Parts: sequence; structure tokens; C-alpha cells
Amino acid sequence: RRSRGEQGSINPPAMAAIYERLTTLGSAAKMISFEALSVGDRVQSRDDSRATVRFLGTVPGATPEGDWVGLEWDEDGRGKHDGSAKGTRFFQCPPGRGSFVRADTVIKAPRTFQEAFVFKYASEDAASAEESITMRQPRGKKTEVVCELVGNEREYVRMLKTNELDEITLPAALIAGAGDEEWLKENAGGITCLELEDNLFKSWEEIAAFSTQLPKLAKLTLSGNKLQPALPGMPAQVYGSAFLSLTKLAVNATGVTFQHIAALSAFLPQLKDLHCASNGMSSLRGVDGLPPVLDAWPQLEVLDLSDNEFSDWSELLPLAGFKSLRWLILNKNKLESISIPGGGAFGEVTLLAAANNNIAGWESVKALEALPKLTELRLQGNPLGGGRGPSAVRQLLIATLPPLKSVNGGEVRPRERVEAEKFYIRDAIQSARPTPPEELLEADALLKRLVAVHGLPPVSASATGTGGSKMLSVTLKSMAPESSHKPGVTRKLPGSMTVLHVKRMMQQLYKLDISKQHLLAKGADQKDVWDATPLDDDLRQISHYLTEEDNIEIIMQEVDDAVQGREQDEKERKQREAEATQSRGHSGMESAKAGEVAG
Repeated sequence: RRSRGEQGSINPPAMAAIYERLTTLGSAAKMISFEALSVGDRVQSRDDSRATVRFLGTVPGATPEGDWVGLEWDEDGRGKHDGSAKGTRFFQCPPGRGSFVRADTVIKAPRTFQEAFVFKYASEDAASAEESITMRQPRGKKTEVVCELVGNEREYVRMLKTNELDEITLPAALIAGAGDEEWLKENAGGITCLELEDNLFKSWEEIAAFSTQLPKLAKLTLSGNKLQPALPGMPAQVYGSAFLSLTKLAVNATGVTFQHIAALSAFLPQLKDLHCASNGMSSLRGVDGLPPVLDAWPQLEVLDLSDNEFSDWSELLPLAGFKSLRWLILNKNKLESISIPGGGAFGEVTLLAAANNNIAGWESVKALEALPKLTELRLQGNPLGGGRGPSAVRQLLIATLPPLKSVNGGEVRPRERVEAEKFYIRDAIQSARPTPPEELLEADALLKRLVAVHGLPPVSASATGTGGSKMLSVTLKSMAPESSHKPGVTRKLPGSMTVLHVKRMMQQLYKLDISKQHLLAKGADQKDVWDATPLDDDLRQISHYLTEEDNIEIIMQEVDDAVQGREQDEKERKQREAEATQSRGHSGMESAKAGEVAG
């Protein structure tokens, strides 16, 4: 039989020790010894929970007293305490995250990058691995088919040529170090894309130790590794050429601050795509209170700061220093407004994603007119509508920002833009009643421009309402996702019926809870739903909104849950404030009666 070592670039003697470890790592989890641990190490337990070592030593009163490992778990509630036991504090961590464990029964032994790489891409186990593939059968059913790779010998020889592999994925592989750096240089030097999510790295120095051997590395994902800050003033020889070719870096959920990344900027000269989501950031400033210096990344084009804690747009203004920034992603923060300074700030931005924030004022939308190249906008999940549904908000966004080609993930087509502009006119006039349209035109430049193109909408009886005693022929329809396929239902309804009663009918017909309904009335003169009149007061009679003509439609839309939740929270907050004010006033009167308040 041929020696497999002669078929590729991997040296057989060098592989022997690795395979000996892989035999154990591949079959059952090997546990670590107490002596192999240091405070600050990242570890993973037998149930695959990750933690940081915060204490090593003796716990008086425990059985036995020695060799205990104090862990701070990443997940709330995984631990039992805050780092103290029996009245003695051993380390500090949030309540419910601390535990004392025995290393050899709880903590798995880590791997090096070299071991994990060989095990997945170059071992006999990898060559003969079984793959589970999901196949779609007729009628849409899915089934799993287990496929065994054939031609093991040929496949194994191919896998020995690891220096030809360019995309490597090793998530949650217990990696905590580099391994043999010379071996990596010889056998992994072709890697251009490397994904290392949820491993056990703790420092940039550990990452630099292996990435220095990967001269073609352009994309690196480190999300889920809890990384300590890079040491200030780190000499270039520590990082060497570790990140010189890197164009994309993902450090989501790593605990880094923006200043930590900025400190590495000199070693990331080619960076174009940076992802820093889920890191608890609320500011770009460092502990010195100063904003980061951003001129080291003149070519940065994509920045993702989603799922952080930013609430004040002014904290993000230093990002205007990225002169080539095209995509700015700020989803799931706590932003309340958007403001764009002059001077061409963010002038190259084509995509702004700020979904699921707390942006309420339409002034924030108007501010985006200062972005001349903005073509894609995502603002769903913000309380922008003032009671309007998400479809209506979409139309207002399209009308307000003419360059947009995509809104909330949906393409803007020419026909929709025309209808959106007509909807803007109708909405502005209805919202300002009884102010005459002519007065509105002088105050709203956009309205004036749109009216010059499309004209004013025809005056209908909906402006004044019909008699409450009249019977109206109405077709009830649904545009909610779960029931839009159902046909409309025509009913004769008295004009005195309230909007709330109509919602109850809709609930019976289309099974959508009243609290999630947004109703629109569309007459024969309104060709598109975006021109329809919102039925925005549950206690009003429908005659306030509807004419006596035929072909009236009441259309039901489903309310955005995120917006509804925020509006309900705001309503409850105002109610509490009103009650508190009333209570203080009542207490003041009682005190005055008792002569306790000075005149």
C-alpha cells in the first residue's frame, strides 16, 4: 500500500502526534486538567456552555477544598452566584453567572487551530465522513438522506493537499491557540476566508500567531470569541503581517469596543468591511472621552453596529470620518432620532439600515434628504407612523425620499412611486383638516412639488361624512399575510356603525385580533389602496369616513408588532405620568387644608 504521506504536502511524522490526539478528540470529549488552566482562559463545558476562568485555588469548606475553578459564564442564569461562597468573595461577576467547578469533570480540553483544521479537512475521519443532506420530495415534503463519500483513498489524497483550500469554516471547535506555526505556513497558506465563530480565543495576540502564517487571508470571522483589548502601543513585530491582507473582519458578540478596533487600525490597512454587532456599545469614545481617529481606514465601505446600545445620534457623528462609507447598519439599537450635519457628511452612503430602533419623529426622515446617494433604506419596527400601518409608512418614505430604490427590503417600482406620491398628498390634507390645502402648500415644500405634478385629490363626501342613518354597501377585504388569499365579503352596513364594530366583523371573517388591525376605506375614485382613508378612530361612526356611493371597500392591514408595542408602552407611560400628577395635586390640596403648606 502506498504511503499516504508521499501523496501530499503533509509530513507523516508530524502527523503522527496530531492523529494520536485526534483519536480522542473525535470520539469522546477529553477533559482538561486543573494545572493546564490560567486565570483569564476561555473554556467550554461538557454541555457546550462557554465561560471565562476567574479564579483558581482553594475554597475553604468545600469537599475537597483544593483545585477549584471559578467560572464566569457567558449566559445569565447558567451559574449560581456572583463569585462568592459562604460569605467569602473569590471573584466578581454578575449574579447568576458564577460557579465553582472541577476542571477534569466539567471543562473540555481545547484544541489548537492546527488540530481542528487537520481533523476537519485532512484526517481519515474527514475523508470518510457521512454527510446528512436534506432532500425535497414531491408535494413539498422534506427528508434527510445520509450520504457516504465514495473513493476514500482518492478523497484522502485530495484532502492532503490542504494548502489548496481557500475557505475554511471551524465554528465552536474548541480552538484556543495556533499550533505549529511552520506547519500552518506550509499546509494552510492558501486560506483566504476563515470563519472561527464561538471558539475560545481571548486575545488578538493568539489570533495573530496563526494568521501571520496565512498571507492570503482576506476575510476573518471571530464573532463569539471574548477578546481582550489589544495592548496599547503594541510593536509591529507582535502582529507582523497578521492582518495586512484583511478586507473583512467580523467581531460580533466579542465584547470589543470601537476604540479596541481603532487601536488595531495600523495593522488593518486594507479593511473595507467591519462588523461589530452585539457588543453593548453606547458610544464610540474611549475611556479618555475622546472620539476614535478614523483616518487610518480611508477605504472602509461597510460598517455594521447592529444590536448595540446607541441612543444618541450625536455619538455616531464621528463615523462621518469614513469618507468611503457606503453601508451603515444600525438595526436594533435605541436611537430616537437621526440628524445629518452639513459639509457632505455621510455623502457616499447608499444604504442606511436603522430598523427596530425608537425613531418616532418624521424630522428624522426629512434629515435623510441630506444624503444624496441614499438608495436603500430600512426603518421597519420604528414608531414613525403616528398610528399608520407599515404599508402607509412605506408610501410616505418613498414619497419623501425620491432617490430610494428599496424600502424595508422591498424594491420600489415606478408605479408604486406614483401611487406613494398621491398618497402623501391625500394623507397631508386629511391630517391637517380643516386647514385649507392652499395654506398647506406654503408650509410644505414637498407637498407643493407633488401637487404641481399630480394635482389635488377630488373632494368627496368623506371630508364631511354621510348621514349616520344611511345603509352603506361595503366590501370587506384583508391584506394581512395569513388571510389575503381569502375573497372579499360584501355587506350592507348602517352608517351609524362604529369602526370598532367593523373590526369585530373583520376578526370573525379573517381571524385577526382587533388589536392588530389597521383599517382603510377606499372609494370608487381611489384607484389604489395607498390613496385610501385610514379609519383611525374606533369610536367614530363609519359614516364619518365613507360616502354613499357604490363600490366602497374597507381593507384590513396587519399592524407592525414592534411599533404597536412601543406605542402601547408610550401610552402607559403617559397614563402613569398623568396619574402621578393628579396624585401630587391631590396630596397638595390635602396638605394645604391641614395648614402644612406655606403661603
